[in-house]
Amino acid sequence: PTCGSCSGMYTANSMNCLTEVLGMGLKGNGTIPAVYSERIKLAKHAGMQVMEMYRQDIRPRDIMTKEAFMNALTMDMALGCSTNSMLHLPAIAHEAGVELTLEDFDRISRQVPFVCNLQPSGDYPIVSLDASGGIQAVLKTIESRLHKDVLTVTGKTLSTLLEPVQARPDQVLKSMDEPQKPEGGIAILKGNLAPSGAVVKQSGVKPSMYHFRGKARVFDSMEEASIRYKICPASTLSPSSKSACTTSPSDIEVMLYVSFGEIVPEEERVDVIFCLITVAVFTL
Repeated sequence: PTCGSCSGMYTANSMNCLTEVLGMGLKGNGTIPAVYSERIKLAKHAGMQVMEMYRQDIRPRDIMTKEAFMNALTMDMALGCSTNSMLHLPAIAHEAGVELTLEDFDRISRQVPFVCNLQPSGDYPIVSLDASGGIQAVLKTIESRLHKDVLTVTGKTLSTLLEPVQARPDQVLKSMDEPQKPEGGIAILKGNLAPSGAVVKQSGVKPSMYHFRGKARVFDSMEEASIRYKICPASTLSPSSKSACTTSPSDIEVMLYVSFGEIVPEEERVDVIFCLITVAVFTL
């Protein structure tokens, strides 16, 4: 975090923090700012610990167990991590021989509150969380929801590491009793538009957006939407994409009802394929 990298809880910082929670990173791995000398010391100690793990014959799969991944999911919800963690954590778990499902994310999201007032869902950057005690303080805050007997890269259990840690609620790190939001940072949505499930970072969604009724403009491809909303010039698209965009979007407007946390009545449902397009603009 800080200079030269993302300052908020985006993908890189999310996975950096979750690495520490999984037990594969030393204390401070998730939040020590990049420009601090502590980060250099951490790197040196990490190298030393690799050799210690070798001497003790501790393997990554000894650490990254099913329980460790459940802890990572729990912390994911408490921190308000990036939705990309929904891709990376299951991929890492797969390599470790552990299966994570959308149902796991959904269940834990409903059990663990969002306790960190961090950007982009909150007010403060990651460096502020470091000042409030870092990942260890967050773990202490939610320890009642954790599997504390898991092994870590230190050769000690999570329970042992958390014994001396103190967590004092402040404007950055809230308590379980008075969280930033009552449910986890990520929610799993299901319905006729996404029967297999969809992911939303609910910690960053305004309550006024939980229910919406309005018109949805439906496109058959990202290229069509790009031309309609001038996201990219038509000259960059293939001839087939250009010809496909001759139909006016207004000709295929449909009514759409979106709801968080409740089943949409059958008569309200619209049998359409609705494309949600996220556009990233990079400035070089």
